[in-house]
Amino acid sequence: MMTFHLERRLLVLAGILISLVLLAPSCKRARSIEIPKDLGGMKMVQHLSGAQAKQMINHLHGKGVAPQENHVAFFGDGRYKATLYVSRYSDESEANSMEKGMAARIAAGNPVFSEYEVVSFSSQQLSRCVGMGQIHFFFARDAELYWLSADRPCAQQALDDLLR
Repeated sequence: MMTFHLERRLLVLAGILISLVLLAPSCKRARSIEIPKDLGGMKMVQHLSGAQAKQMINHLHGKGVAPQENHVAFFGDGRYKATLYVSRYSDESEANSMEKGMAARIAAGNPVFSEYEVVSFSSQQLSRCVGMGQIHFFFARDAELYWLSADRPCAQQALDDLLR
């Protein structure tokens, strides 16, 4: 009688383990955010992530807007500079909503950014504006929101490299 219960428990346990093994590949694992080592011919000179990146993004906006996962990467070559901000939201819908909100505020008139326009580049629709002596591109892709600020002479190449 004792052997029967033990065998039954082992069969149930084996069934659970087999189910987990079969279901594991179908579970969606968030891919890691890949920050390029160079953009537009400039090397990455600093990379912030975690609490430091979140704090910086919130400070730039003057309020808490950054989600849990954020990256800020600084690039330079001695002449030109670029900065890449990447934030991962809970899903694609939230990233798109954040991007649309930023676009609407900038398009409506902003003391820092001007010349707002929507452009298509490399089959990616993105927002472009000018401010603080740089060209800025921002767009949502999957659950991530990207913002690239780059000096004019290297901006297009930096964007090319980012979208590649």
